[in-house]
Amino acid sequence: MTLHWSERLLTHNPNKYYLFKRKNRSILVRDNTRKYEVLPLHAEVGIGESLATSGYLDIKVNGCEPEYEDRTWVPILPGYTIFTKVHKSFVQLSIEKNIDNTLIFYWADYGGDETFTNVQYSSRKPDFFASLIARLPGEGRISMLDLLGFHDKNNVEFLRSIINAKLPTIFKDAKKNYAIINKGITLKRSCKRKGIAILDDIASSNSANNIMSGMTVSQEGLSMDGLSVQALAVQFFEIKNELYRVKKQLKIEIDKNLQNNHREEEGSSTINENQNLDQKIEEVISKAKLGSTILIDTRQYLKTLFTQPCPRCYSSNKKLEVISVGFSVKPRIFCNDCKKTTEYKNETYQNNFGILVSGAGLAGGANRQQMETIFSTIGITSQIVKKTYHQYQKKFFDTLHHAAVTSAEEALEIACSHIVNMGEKILPVSFDVSWSHVRNANQASGELILQKELSEFTYRPVIAFYVVEKSRSKKIKDQEGSQIIHQGNFDKSSRQMEHAILIEVLEKIQPSLDKYDLMLDIGVDGDLNSNKTLSSIRSVNKIYGDLKHIGKNIRKKIAKNAVWKDYENVIMKYYTRVVYAATARKEDSDIETPEDQEVSDLQINGLVAHLSGDHSLCWEDFCWHKSNVDLELPEPNLLKYDNHRRASFRSMLIEVFRLPTQQSLITTIRTSHNEAFNRIKLCYTNKLIDYYKSYQARHACAILHNNYGIEFLIEIMRSIEEVSDLSVEDYINLKKMLDIRQQQRQKNQKEITQRNEERGKKIDEQKKQTEMFDFDQDLVPYGKNVKHEIETHEFIPSFSHLIRDFMSRLNAMLVFLFQSILQLVYYTLPFEIPNTEISIEKKVDMVVNQVFEFSGYREKQYESIMSFINKKNTLVILPTGSGKTLCWIRELINIGIPCAGLYTSTNHPSNYQEKVFGEIAAGFLRVLFVTPEKFHKNPAFRSMLMRISQIRSIRFVIDEVHCIVEQEYFRKAWKNLGTLKQLFPLSHLMMLTATCSTNEARKIQSIMNIEVGDLNIIRSSSFVRSEITFEVQTKSSKEKTINEICEQIQKIENEYCIIYCASPASCEEILELIRTKLDISLDIYHGKLESITRHQSITRWKAGLTQVMVATNAFGLGINMSNVRLEILFKKLEGQDVIEIQAKHTIYYSRQDIKTVYGIVAGEESSTNDLEYQEYLEERQKKILEVMFFCESQYECRQKLLMQYYSWAGDEEALPCEKCDNCLRRQSHCPIIQDARQDALYMLRVIDAVTNYMKNNNENTTRDDIVQVFCRQEVAYLLENLVIRDLVEVKFKLSKPTPTSQITCNLIYIGVTENAVERANIGSWIYSVRSRQK
Repeated sequence: MTLHWSERLLTHNPNKYYLFKRKNRSILVRDNTRKYEVLPLHAEVGIGESLATSGYLDIKVNGCEPEYEDRTWVPILPGYTIFTKVHKSFVQLSIEKNIDNTLIFYWADYGGDETFTNVQYSSRKPDFFASLIARLPGEGRISMLDLLGFHDKNNVEFLRSIINAKLPTIFKDAKKNYAIINKGITLKRSCKRKGIAILDDIASSNSANNIMSGMTVSQEGLSMDGLSVQALAVQFFEIKNELYRVKKQLKIEIDKNLQNNHREEEGSSTINENQNLDQKIEEVISKAKLGSTILIDTRQYLKTLFTQPCPRCYSSNKKLEVISVGFSVKPRIFCNDCKKTTEYKNETYQNNFGILVSGAGLAGGANRQQMETIFSTIGITSQIVKKTYHQYQKKFFDTLHHAAVTSAEEALEIACSHIVNMGEKILPVSFDVSWSHVRNANQASGELILQKELSEFTYRPVIAFYVVEKSRSKKIKDQEGSQIIHQGNFDKSSRQMEHAILIEVLEKIQPSLDKYDLMLDIGVDGDLNSNKTLSSIRSVNKIYGDLKHIGKNIRKKIAKNAVWKDYENVIMKYYTRVVYAATARKEDSDIETPEDQEVSDLQINGLVAHLSGDHSLCWEDFCWHKSNVDLELPEPNLLKYDNHRRASFRSMLIEVFRLPTQQSLITTIRTSHNEAFNRIKLCYTNKLIDYYKSYQARHACAILHNNYGIEFLIEIMRSIEEVSDLSVEDYINLKKMLDIRQQQRQKNQKEITQRNEERGKKIDEQKKQTEMFDFDQDLVPYGKNVKHEIETHEFIPSFSHLIRDFMSRLNAMLVFLFQSILQLVYYTLPFEIPNTEISIEKKVDMVVNQVFEFSGYREKQYESIMSFINKKNTLVILPTGSGKTLCWIRELINIGIPCAGLYTSTNHPSNYQEKVFGEIAAGFLRVLFVTPEKFHKNPAFRSMLMRISQIRSIRFVIDEVHCIVEQEYFRKAWKNLGTLKQLFPLSHLMMLTATCSTNEARKIQSIMNIEVGDLNIIRSSSFVRSEITFEVQTKSSKEKTINEICEQIQKIENEYCIIYCASPASCEEILELIRTKLDISLDIYHGKLESITRHQSITRWKAGLTQVMVATNAFGLGINMSNVRLEILFKKLEGQDVIEIQAKHTIYYSRQDIKTVYGIVAGEESSTNDLEYQEYLEERQKKILEVMFFCESQYECRQKLLMQYYSWAGDEEALPCEKCDNCLRRQSHCPIIQDARQDALYMLRVIDAVTNYMKNNNENTTRDDIVQVFCRQEVAYLLENLVIRDLVEVKFKLSKPTPTSQITCNLIYIGVTENAVERANIGSWIYSVRSRQK
């Protein structure tokens, strides 16, 4: 271990080096190896013309007695040397003697050499180290006095001792001389003030002559020489001293006369005076509301005593001495005249402050060290020692324990009487145990706490308790064995203490249970093994586990399960709701109490069904989905899992929910209700107890405090010997203090009650809002009501909250607004159409120009509109930003098109849905936005639409229609949109998307049940996004990748960025990593967030308050902003588009992502018999491989690859963008063009041979098995192309080595597909290959 520089110096000569510290904690080392010299200039104290000729400095030194004012003379001695460190330099400071016996100051700068060996610079000048201060670098003022240690008391006293050895009286003489000099200065000041006062008196007297005391007074004063003034001053002090002597003698004579006059009356008057004094004191105490003891400053106390005359002779000629033992202070005053001693005490004979303080430590729950600190802070630092303190505490032990036992017995008697008077037969209690320090402690205490409120007690009372203690022993010095120093009542292990305590407390209450014929319902901690003990007790009726402790244990078990740990909160929320609902039913006499087995089945089977979308087993008490079928089931759930996985989940629940035998949860008895007592108990028996013998007494204090209150506890503490009772004023003050505490407690309880009531109201309101509106009602009454409200100017539309200042604008434009509304209701446009008949095309033009205020159409917009108007099922495929979607309700309303949205009941309360229903019935709404879940899960809603379709036509527009294919196994409601054509055969569909391949279009047509030839497909002529630069970055370390992303974000400055991640967990991680590096506005968006949080995130994004959004692909519509300049993906590229000018799209990719994404898609399940699901996985697998091919390409233009993926037959081939990373790489490397047809055919033969060989050996073929045959890594790209072209069959294999391990994913090569060679001969195999330099 390396020594500190100061330690290294001390090791050289520890007897001659002295270490001390400056105020800033820096270290100084004084070198005493040199001889200190006292020079002639030290013979006189003072400051010369310069410090080189001065022997002393006058400095303020804390702790040193000053010579004058607050200054102390510090010698400057030759031979004085200091080593220290200033900034980064090690320096030596030395005071030396010059040849003329003056001082010279030497310093040496050693730089960074902490051995003080190599001098870099030095100086020897009579400048008191000024040259050193000028040389040292750094900011801030350097105090040379600090560097020399001249502010250190011990160091200064050391230097002064050297002077005292040579000149013993010099500092005393200096102090005396200063007093003499100061006396003359004081006289001068006094005379000057008197002279000014004399002139003021003459001026105010208006006297004609300026004479005072027989002398003429003038403005100039009396002219005298210095010698005369000096004589006058000496005469003044002589007269003053004589006057003082006479006054003193006169006072002595007066005191003697008074003593003689009062001596005869002393005996008879003392008693009366003391009685009168006591009476007056009591009156003062009562009036001032003082307690029986007050704090007083020591100096004030002694000064008050010492200034009193002698009670016998009334003399002031006294001497004081004080005897102090602990808190006891005994001042003794000796009268020098009558030779008598008077004794005083700070405590009465009834009150020993040492006993009271030790008792206060028990009653206040403080140990001795805490009490020492408390009193020391006040300034009472003379205290009793540890042994005495603990001996005093022992005086309280028996009294406290006896009082606690009595209080528990009284509480038990009152409780039993109350139960019987109420006509009940069950005594409800909870049992709690705590250990003195840890579970293997030597002491433990347990209580039975009544689980009922009784008016006689502030808190729920303790009706029985018991304390167990192990014996303690100590080793005998120089002998074998040990000696018992404390006899306990328990000699088994700490784990068995609970059992022993439980037996004892049950035995204590058993006679009362027999007397009143009562049984016991007892609640126990979930982590205590009490069931075996309780099940054998005849008086125990029911055992209840505590939900809080059981829940804690369940959470621990779930957290250890690697597969289901993410379901912890969902499981616990359902579990506790079932318990509370069952308890509420038990308390309701009108409802049958559920059995424990019923509750257990509901917690297990009901939860599995609930998370699978089946709420038939649930109770409406806690499951809102039961009566609201269109409520979206939040993640995580079991919707995407098959029966095998759900059975695995159920098995896990059975294991973690297992309760001890005979234990129930259906009760209001909770050991968590013991919290009030546990808080009190913790104050007394916490882990800071420093005297083990006090544990039982401290526990007794907690019992008394809980059962009877703090005032009773204080009375018990004051009832022992050597301690008096509290005074009347004490009780008055104590009551006032406790009343304030009680008021605060009542206030806290009231606030808690109000908060709980508000929470209950909020929950009821939420439940009411989520109640599903019944759409299966008669439309006519609702329609008439809405029309009546419109005609009477009382109508408030459902979208009023989307119109800024709607109510104020309504009042200002009332008539005009309702005329406009009437126009909409009665099917009129907000502009005039000529009377002459016009074509539908012309009407469309007028709407586009006058309603939407567009001057023309974008590409394919007109064709799409006319196709749909002409009642054709239309699939529109246009790039993002081409104007295909009406997706913003607010914007439609702003241009005068009434519309509304109905999503899930969580988002829209019942009253809102009712209003929308009325507006639909009245024909007011023209556009209604709904989610697939709303349409699929709400039969009444579908029924309403079907009834409307019989009155007037309904058209359906499906935005983002590719989700029908993409989300069919994640959001099955999308796939169920295929029933639209069955339910509404006369209605036509418009389907919109920006990304759709030929295969996906065919699948959409099939799912939507649109007949061949009945679908009009309208596509853009080009999907090239010239404004976007695409690039793929290879992931390296996480730290490096995040740094690269941060650099990209910093480049876009005030523009915006979206970072897409594969999962919510990745979003959270990336967000926190970026937040630690950049001070920018960040936000997050994914499907697992609460709906209100998602809404707030997207609102902040649209308002421009968020610069960087980290999201999953759930964040889609949010990117409709013109200033998004950067999009970063940590996942596969799949239908994400950006609609801005000169933006950048970056993908961070590694092969590990392939496994991650497929694991997410497969739902961590590799074995399923669902053939349709297997087909879906195969499609996902192919897409993932296409992404892999896209990301690993080297020279093919990224934009061109994308266009090829989405191209249809007959599309023109896209040109390279010349700006993506591949195009730039191609321009730099100048690769050659090669036809790889023969390579592809050869590779197919190799693959066929390798896979067959591996199959014969029962082994799987991996990518490396094939690539290694060619000994060239470049062939991997060709291999992947064979897979993409479906010439080679592959399969992802998911597996788990153990049930709790993470899922693993491997790509297995199955073999060549049918007719692979023939199909390979047909296609093009032109590649760009980097030329190899010879």
